[in-house]
Amino acid sequence: MPNRTLRESFVTSGQVSAVSIGAEALLVRLMLIADDFGRLDGRVSIVRCKALPLRDVSAEIVERWLVELSEQQLIRRYSADGLAVIAICDWRQRGRAKASRFPPPSEAGVADTNLGAEEMTGSSTSTDMHSPVEGPPKVSRMPIEKHAEHIAARPEAIVALHNKLLTEFDQIPSLSSELRELIVQRIQDSPVNADFRFWIDFFKRALARADIVFGVSHKSRNLPWLLDRTNFDAILSGKPIGVRATLQNPTSRFERAASAEVNR
Repeated sequence: MPNRTLRESFVTSGQVSAVSIGAEALLVRLMLIADDFGRLDGRVSIVRCKALPLRDVSAEIVERWLVELSEQQLIRRYSADGLAVIAICDWRQRGRAKASRFPPPSEAGVADTNLGAEEMTGSSTSTDMHSPVEGPPKVSRMPIEKHAEHIAARPEAIVALHNKLLTEFDQIPSLSSELRELIVQRIQDSPVNADFRFWIDFFKRALARADIVFGVSHKSRNLPWLLDRTNFDAILSGKPIGVRATLQNPTSRFERAASAEVNR
């Protein structure tokens, strides 16, 4: 097995941070078993046996992790001559091999095996006024070499993050057109707001505010209230909102919730 190098930027990568801990661990193991061109047999059963030989992990979980990695453009899944192949994106490892037994995705000419047309473009043709909020955030399909650290903030992903991490707040079962418009307004307030990592920090700030978590009535404690211009700016600037109360270790509560989500 060849030696591989992990750079420091790996731990601060927005794409890596967007997947679960299990998917991140699998990515490291894929790097170890991939050939010198960053490609390997993509069959789930083979990945499970080679990457996790001593782990009691089901094929269903491995598939879920692979889907996460593919959605964040950390790997590419495609078919070549009827064989499932995985190619690790942005491969920069040095190797001695002169050729790979697996053709690159451009020669295979087959799209990712776990992505539909809508997911590959990041667009939707639905005309429903309310769309369900489900699944992990998707990354806009930009060339990874030029935008490796940018994760596009989409309304569906922001609502899903809110539901999973801010359990003190009312959950949003579906994304209405009014809420979508409000989120888009806040995204357009600043170029910084267009990155999904901004919203992770924003919700962390909101949860750390005792006056928001306990000083606001349950009826007002919801995402539209947070996105109101006055409240939104106050959270970012640290200005007080409502009645203050004491909240012990709010940040650790957020991180416990986040840890539970990524380990789900």
